[in-house]
Amino acid sequence: MELDYLIRELNRSYPLRIEHIKLHREMIGSVYFAEGGGNRYMLKIYRSFKTADALQSVRILEYLQANSYPAASVLRTVRGESHLLLDHHGEWCPAVLYNYIGGDTPDGVAEAARIGQQTGELHKLMQRYPDQLIQRPRTEYIDDYLSIMRELDSDPGQILDLEHYGHELWGRISPLPRHFCHGDLHTGNMIRNRRGEYVLFDFHELAGALSEEAHEPYPLI
Repeated sequence: MELDYLIRELNRSYPLRIEHIKLHREMIGSVYFAEGGGNRYMLKIYRSFKTADALQSVRILEYLQANSYPAASVLRTVRGESHLLLDHHGEWCPAVLYNYIGGDTPDGVAEAARIGQQTGELHKLMQRYPDQLIQRPRTEYIDDYLSIMRELDSDPGQILDLEHYGHELWGRISPLPRHFCHGDLHTGNMIRNRRGEYVLFDFHELAGALSEEAHEPYPLI
């Protein structure tokens, strides 16, 4: 999206004075860093067909924060809404603005035990989550991602390898008990803050998944 358009819409929708914005990364959604008034923010723009994902992510983040779990904080618009809608080639895409999280990218090897412990706390907390989670079939976790890779002209060999790996992995995990799953948990989607906590900030696929072969109405761990 045009940066001037994003700055204008952010300042219209939030009680802020955003002066600069730049694209950080773009894949399934677009992530921007914004600055203004001496503060920094992160803007996540979802594709239009991922609106339900965006709204669920916000609800889970607010639930985690209400229960003292380290999570990115969502800024509310001047109307008290958790998101805004942005026009992208005639499609309305949901966008969520977060306070910037300071810290370091964790070392996935050296800090694996601590990350695993905190992830366990996350799963325990989500057992009490009051809302229904989106149930996801294999097509959403694997096929949709592969289609986006093709759209971005990724290496065909890598796409084929990931397709084979994804379907084999799905076959192995389908018989497991089903419950909450973040869906994209890796060190690139978390920051270690000054207190040593691991703050999750990319909740694009945060939800459960239901295999096409399974019939139990529970998300996948």
